[in-house]
Amino acid sequence: KGVINVTQSFFIFAFVVILVALYTNDVHAGKIVTEGLVSFWSLDRDTISGEKVKDLIGNNHGTISGKPKEVAGKIKEALKFDGASDFIDCGKDASLDLPSAFTYEVWMNPSSAGEGGPKNAGPICKAINGGSWSWQLRYNAPGNNFMGFQFNAGGSVWITVEQKLSPNEWYHIIGTYDGKTAKCYLNGVKKSETKMNNVNSGQDNFFIGQDGWVNVFDGIIDEVRVYKRALDENEIQQNYKATSQLSVDSMNKLTGSWGWIKLEK
Repeated sequence: KGVINVTQSFFIFAFVVILVALYTNDVHAGKIVTEGLVSFWSLDRDTISGEKVKDLIGNNHGTISGKPKEVAGKIKEALKFDGASDFIDCGKDASLDLPSAFTYEVWMNPSSAGEGGPKNAGPICKAINGGSWSWQLRYNAPGNNFMGFQFNAGGSVWITVEQKLSPNEWYHIIGTYDGKTAKCYLNGVKKSETKMNNVNSGQDNFFIGQDGWVNVFDGIIDEVRVYKRALDENEIQQNYKATSQLSVDSMNKLTGSWGWIKLEK
């Protein structure tokens, strides 16, 4: 009888250990990378109030110009920009001034193949009025419908996805810099890299939906994130696969009472 009890206890203990291990592994594998996360604009319905857009991590809350429309996003809701007057100004706080190490991340769904001219803008940038700029993520630049980061780093430096993008499809775009090398990723896969000096540090604004000049984005934007370090390829894959939610408080790493972070299904 004692042997049976010991055996039962062992199997119960083993079962609990397995469940805990599976749960812990699933949570660890699923959550987005949070180390170095500076700002996160999910563009979901519950983060937008009138003309204000919440930054779920920092204090870089955005102000809407124009009338971007709420639509189904890659994750929950997103905003559709009209390619004419819609954009979000997230200001120029020092936390967004990252000359020597960064990761810029966005999901985008272009409405057109990119005709150039006023629709030459990608979904995010840090630039203003053409006189001061740090970087831009541009669509159809220069002259072909592909995506590329353009950096002001002792001259204009490009990293691109090196392939044409189709309209009305979702793309996950990331640009990283570790102080030596800039890299561009499309849908979790590295597409190009180049050696680069530090990016110009200026008093330019962070925009969603325009390039700081006169060019605006035509399409849907979702899940904009900024890190103060270069994510590695495993971390980029992790973020690419992130599609569900977890409370910020339960992650025990971030502060804020109303935020939430996406996790992998």
